[in-house]
Amino acid sequence: MGIRQGNLVDGGESRLWIIRKSKDGFKLAPDEISRRYLGLAVLSLPLGDFAEKYIDPGYRAAFSAGVAEIFGGKKNRSVQLKFKLVNAAETSYSAVLELVDAVIAVCVSHDGSVSDDDANLLIDASPLCCNIWDEGLRNIIRCNQEAVSFFGLGSKRDYIERFFELSPALQPNGRKSTELCHEYVSEAFRVGRLVFEWTHCKLDGEPIPCEITLVRCRRGSGNVVAGYTRDLREQKVMIDGMQAVERDLRRARDVAEKSALAKSEFLANMSHEIRTPMNAVLGMLHLTLNTELTSRQADYLGKAEYSAKALLRIINDILDFSKIEAGKLQMESFEFSLKNILNEVEGIFSVKMAEKGLSFAVDMDESLPEWYKGDPLRLNQILINLLGNATKFTSDGMVTLRIFPETQSGKMIILHFVVKDTGIGMTEQQISGLFTPFSQADNSTTRHFGGTGLGLAICRNLVNLMRGDIWCVSKEGEGTEFHFTAQLETDCNPVIARRYVKPQTIISKDFFAGKRVLLAEDNEINQIIADELLSAAGLTVDVANNGQEALDMLANNYYNAVFMDIQMPVMDGFAATQKIRKNPRFDKLPIIAMTAHAMSGDREKSIEAGMNDHITKPIDPDELNAALVKYLGD
Repeated sequence: MGIRQGNLVDGGESRLWIIRKSKDGFKLAPDEISRRYLGLAVLSLPLGDFAEKYIDPGYRAAFSAGVAEIFGGKKNRSVQLKFKLVNAAETSYSAVLELVDAVIAVCVSHDGSVSDDDANLLIDASPLCCNIWDEGLRNIIRCNQEAVSFFGLGSKRDYIERFFELSPALQPNGRKSTELCHEYVSEAFRVGRLVFEWTHCKLDGEPIPCEITLVRCRRGSGNVVAGYTRDLREQKVMIDGMQAVERDLRRARDVAEKSALAKSEFLANMSHEIRTPMNAVLGMLHLTLNTELTSRQADYLGKAEYSAKALLRIINDILDFSKIEAGKLQMESFEFSLKNILNEVEGIFSVKMAEKGLSFAVDMDESLPEWYKGDPLRLNQILINLLGNATKFTSDGMVTLRIFPETQSGKMIILHFVVKDTGIGMTEQQISGLFTPFSQADNSTTRHFGGTGLGLAICRNLVNLMRGDIWCVSKEGEGTEFHFTAQLETDCNPVIARRYVKPQTIISKDFFAGKRVLLAEDNEINQIIADELLSAAGLTVDVANNGQEALDMLANNYYNAVFMDIQMPVMDGFAATQKIRKNPRFDKLPIIAMTAHAMSGDREKSIEAGMNDHITKPIDPDELNAALVKYLGD
């Protein structure tokens, strides 16, 4: 409870002090006049120091007990006791201390009594609206000047006589103000202290939200209840403002979440709708390239397949970028051979560079081990992107890929990769925007060389996920160097390691002879492609057009595995899989999703539905063959 500091009483010997509880204990702050006659040079001091120096030894225990009673959570929040003060000049004063809720009223006199004038002065010194009720609840027996000012009245008598006009007929809870007021005051006489919210009003009807504190006090041989009113208007305005800001933030969050959800749903739908025809294009090209063709036909179809795969890479870049934006791009961690990755990228780019008349060299430091633990697919993706750019922007000369150790500590190593070309190079300004999404070096670069401008932005995020860094060194007309680092683990056992080795595309025709699989797929072209790929491995394939047909066929036939599309009419792949898993007969049956659902989290949804694996469309024959070997190659 705050008390005005300074000379609170212009005459007489009544004083107001304040006791505050802090982390260092209790502190006492007397008013200016009290400090003067006690000889105090400081504004406040620890309560123990004050008692030891200024209170007669015979009264110190009672004084400390009174303070402890107030702050100890007792029901009675008022204490009155007589004691003696001793000032710096060792002059002794008889005094009466009345302690109410950490505010000490000290009245110093020769006989130790407290007069009515003294009491009025003490009440009027309070900055809070205050009134006092008698025990019979007949009326308010006293109020202070602040109560008059608070309601804009003319006198204390106005306040006392018109008290019930200063509240609305009903409180916000629907109770009558007169009834509820007497109920609260009665409760305060019973329990000693009561705090509650109340709505007052001025005579002109202006509402005033308040917090009321009622405190039972000893007066003569009986008790009274002192009521203190705290104005909550500023607090309510502040709370209303905070709530308005909170509502605005919630609305903004909801809009952002809806926007993000709409974006995610759009990307998922577009991914599915694009991948389904792309599966048909790439699948049919793959099947046709495995038939007897003239050299010209093979050349045409090979170029068409290359272009289709380039389109698929753009689609995958967009999906990867959306995963990165959503923070859902996950890095794998398993053992792999770095030499295998380098052999793969060398096989991809040596032909392309030879066609452009470029030389291509891979230089791996001889001190490097072969086996590592990390995400080889993402490492491969970075290298393909950087080497693809080097090939695209270099018309003559050479491209080199160099790998060497930067630092090593225990089993952790940081590898440094450098892709260097003799191409067109870049200016400093062009380099500054390289890793920004959807940006190219400049518009002319986009017109001449194409590209989405996502590749390097994705590379930067992948490198960061590998706890590395990526940067570019280049001069216009003098070629470009892309550097990146990646932290990997070297403590691997290649004998027992789960290796990353690109599976063989071709599987012997009789490898799976005698085994039968069920294909649940509603798209006719995708049925043909999957049937051809599975049959090429020696499997017998039955086709179901939806999930319900798959359930019916499983009930009457034996299958070694099920390849399940997800988005199908009648019954989708998730529902069909869940029904299959409810039958103990199919506990061990391999169910592999074969779907155009390729967004972040789609694989996890397939596994949660009860499937064993998840293959995305367009179907990669190598990935399909790897699944066949894994689940049917016993």
